[in-house]
Amino acid sequence: IPSGATRLFAYAVYDGDTQSPEATVCRLPAGSAAEAEEPLYSFQVLSDTHIQSDPNHLHNRHLRMALTDIQQTDPNSIGIFHAVDLTDNGETGQFLQYTEIVNSFDDLPYIYCTPGNHDLRNETYDAAIDRFLENTNAPNGYYSEKIGDATFIMLGSQDLDNWDLDRSAAHLKDDQIQFLKDELAKAADGMQPIFVFLHQPLYNTVSGSLPGQNWHGVDRDAEIREIFKQYPQVIFFTGHTHWELDAKSAMYTGNGTDANMFNDASVGYLWTDEDTGKEGSQGYYVEVYAHKVLVRGRDFVNGKWIPAAQFIVDITQN
Repeated sequence: IPSGATRLFAYAVYDGDTQSPEATVCRLPAGSAAEAEEPLYSFQVLSDTHIQSDPNHLHNRHLRMALTDIQQTDPNSIGIFHAVDLTDNGETGQFLQYTEIVNSFDDLPYIYCTPGNHDLRNETYDAAIDRFLENTNAPNGYYSEKIGDATFIMLGSQDLDNWDLDRSAAHLKDDQIQFLKDELAKAADGMQPIFVFLHQPLYNTVSGSLPGQNWHGVDRDAEIREIFKQYPQVIFFTGHTHWELDAKSAMYTGNGTDANMFNDASVGYLWTDEDTGKEGSQGYYVEVYAHKVLVRGRDFVNGKWIPAAQFIVDITQN
């Protein structure tokens, strides 16, 4: 609420964008205005860029829009966390286009990547992950980063040489599960948020993972859920589904007994609750304050905030 405001007007909107001629009005008590507060740090979350070999492809243009928006809107960002699919098929030409786009920007925040199923398809895991690491500078298929006091854990699918598996899902081996447990235990400090990223969401949490939505998720879903229940300070970002941020379940609320989880939509193209594709490009800006985390959906094509995707995570309570 802006400083100096004395009344709040509530209008109805119908038929897409028609505003009602009348409003409900209430007076605001003194002290209603938000106090000016600078975030401790901020970062962005992207996913599903699906870069193509054609430099003029819409997906490639969308990534340029997203990076331009970030550079102009949050020059103090500590990083861009990409929950990938970085490329459409993991091809060399697609990675080259990604590199060319990123290198065309000066002073861009560092981009942290973890592989998605499209980056690892059509060949052995070792060949695909080597190409991914070479073109993204990621240290491994899964890793963690400590930036200031903040911990960021990047997870990724491993066991893809068994062609009988669902290659759209995430397959985590024992070493990565143990890594997740160790990193969470090491990072746990009261309710200080711990940020975890994986391309695929857990079942029945966020948009695109709900019953009837053709979910291709995580093979050790139940096991990871049990781990997260020990750390309700986890904020878990995933992509994969492309579900737009206007959808009904962009956020899954942990209520102090589970992680808070966010569907990150897609930079390349979007999907809707009507199970249809949609042109567009969206992602999250994240601002961390002493007592809360603000997660804000952004429309990169139009350079606007998405009203239906503005979330506050209270980090003062379990």
